[in-house]
Amino acid sequence: LVGYLANGIAEQNAFFYVAMVLFFGGIVAAIISTADSAILSLSSLVSRDIYGKFLKPNSTDKERINFGKIVTLVLVAFLLVLSWNPPSTLYQILVIKLAVLIQVFPSFALSIYWTSMRAKSAILGLSTGVIFTVLMAILGHNDILGFYAGLWGLGLNILVIALVNPFICKLEVKQVQTEEENNSQASPELSTNLI
Repeated sequence: LVGYLANGIAEQNAFFYVAMVLFFGGIVAAIISTADSAILSLSSLVSRDIYGKFLKPNSTDKERINFGKIVTLVLVAFLLVLSWNPPSTLYQILVIKLAVLIQVFPSFALSIYWTSMRAKSAILGLSTGVIFTVLMAILGHNDILGFYAGLWGLGLNILVIALVNPFICKLEVKQVQTEEENNSQASPELSTNLI
């Protein structure tokens, strides 16, 4: 409807034609600027806070930058595919957004009351819930056994956190024990060298 109105106005004379080009150019620039900032922020977050801290803590700046570029390319490719087959209404986009956003809830709520919860299990649960929810939305399976796919993603998110967290805690305890053993074995050598 807006396109038809703008076309009608632009056909009246050259001034209105230029005004409509500038108007829609401004709208496109605002959309691209916002999307660009969001994509770059997400890329930076993933490369610094996930890749740099959890996946490869000893990575160089160049490796993190390259990983961020790969994340940006994958994200843009995903958004391009999504734009070819977009949800038909603004309501559907809002529902998908809220279904993905609800996946953050377990990370906050469980970390407040579950003191032994680890960040790695929260990230794994969050990723699992988001991927499941987005896949179901793309495939058009919004309703599974009478429940919205976002709720199934939330349940999967919580289940992954609950199942993975004890293993991560055990791995961290083993790492601390091996570091203590290595330090205790190194201490007698150090003390004999000092004497």
